Parts: sequence; C-alpha cells; structure tokens
Amino acid sequence: DNSTTAVAPRYLVDYSLNRFSRWLRMLGIDTTIETSPEEKIRTKSQRIPSSQIPLFQRAKTESRTLLTTSYKLLLRKDCPAGAYLVNPMRDPE
Repeated sequence: DNSTTAVAPRYLVDYSLNRFSRWLRMLGIDTTIETSPEEKIRTKSQRIPSSQIPLFQRAKTESRTLLTTSYKLLLRKDCPAGAYLVNPMRDPE
C-alpha cells in the first residue's frame, strides 16, 4: 500500500497575530500564540542569541510552523520553518 497520510498543519503565531490565530482556530486549524512574556523577551532583548528566543524554541519543540508579520524575525539564524504574512494594516516602509 503506497498511501500516504497527510499531516495536519500546526502553527505558532507571533503575538501580533492574536486575532488571526482565533480565526484559524475557528476553522479547526491547530494554532497557538506566542505568550506575552515570550514576546517581551523577543522584542526587548535585541542581542539575545537566536537559539534562546522562546518563540523559536517552542516552534521547534512542538513541531509547529511559525507565522509572523516580521520578515526580520524569519531572517534570524536559527529561525524554524516559517511564513511571512503581509500586514495590510501596516504602513509601507
């Protein structure tokens, strides 16, 4: 039997995507959000090594795909698999 079983996607969204995560959950998609303490560590500590960012550690440990509106976050050295979401509410830079 050569059938393959599809694995349901699992997402970890950054703190800025709180509302979006609710919509994903309503659609039955396994989604969790970065906690406020995790977000504070990530945003207040600019010199924190990528390997110590709680958001990255959690995504790897829980085998989740990171969703974020920060392209700079995705460019970090130890960033797990992720996707950049364009924020239509943000002014163009």
